[in-house]
Amino acid sequence: MGATSSRARAASTSTSTEASPKAFFEDLRITIDEQDVPVSVWWPANGSEGACVTAGPYSHKISLAKITSVLFRLGRKLPTFLDKELGLEPGKGICAGDSGSVAGLESRSSLKAVILCHGYLGSRFDLVDLAEGLAKSGFVVAAPEFAESLSCSETLPKASQDGIGIGAARDDILREVQAQVLSDRFGIKEKSSISLVGHSAGAGTAVLTRGRFGARVAIAGFRKQQEDAVLDPLLVIASEGDNVIGIEGINASVASVGFAVPQFDSPRSLSASMAGDSEAPRTAFLKYAGPASPCHISFLSSRTNEAMVQVLAPLLPVARLLGVPLLDFDVYEQTRDSSAISKDLIPAVTSWLLEQMAT
Repeated sequence: MGATSSRARAASTSTSTEASPKAFFEDLRITIDEQDVPVSVWWPANGSEGACVTAGPYSHKISLAKITSVLFRLGRKLPTFLDKELGLEPGKGICAGDSGSVAGLESRSSLKAVILCHGYLGSRFDLVDLAEGLAKSGFVVAAPEFAESLSCSETLPKASQDGIGIGAARDDILREVQAQVLSDRFGIKEKSSISLVGHSAGAGTAVLTRGRFGARVAIAGFRKQQEDAVLDPLLVIASEGDNVIGIEGINASVASVGFAVPQFDSPRSLSASMAGDSEAPRTAFLKYAGPASPCHISFLSSRTNEAMVQVLAPLLPVARLLGVPLLDFDVYEQTRDSSAISKDLIPAVTSWLLEQMAT
């Protein structure tokens, strides 16, 4: 089945003042065994700059019912009256897209794609800054909502006790994103033209998914790997400040790949390695160190993190009292460093992916 469109809220009716908008956005839903799975999609505006309608707010939801059910392993749906609908403002130059703006894309035969995989109690907008940056750089970007998402109160992970509302498996969602969105809509059919990028549990998805892909990026979550992941270009990103997935385990996993992996201590040093005529490292380990290094969720967009602060901060005292895993949310509430981290990291990751996907 093909993807069906549901525009991200109401888009502005005025024509954008940007002379050359950089990327389009559309919220889609794909069907998997009668389940609707939200997929946000961004793509470059090359060839379709003529009429741009500024995209309205991204439709984001934080489900306290889902968070409670998953964290306490209740295995059932809860009342959703405390769930929050939030609008996240798109970045500059993001325009409302549709099938017409897809059809206007130039050089569709050479398009490359990135699938973004969120983590445990994450959402499809967790890496929205990266999504927008990649789309403006020429990639088609698809970010699906997985069963563990804090936005989808209708589905629960497979580990749920009573099996009510179990969401589609990650492998099935990735397969259908490739088929229904990237292939059917954009003509991107080969896995070699697709990269996988994931954060936390999504890093596991990016690394453990079988098949030969264009490249893989594991952010704050590289542990196990399988042969395909090591054969593909691989960028591992981790931090000593991560209190959820410790750096020691990631160090050991990187050391176990079977060959020497170049290490970098900052995004700028990774970018410098690709400057001029230098060839980008096919496999690389970017490791933040020191007392000011990012926490587990510092790698996410400040827009989604600030939305979580807005909704969840009042509940922190109760969560601490009950011993609920905070997933570094309490650390981020103090540091608020997502924007500072993204400033250098997104250009470095984008440049690395462009180098790996150039052929």
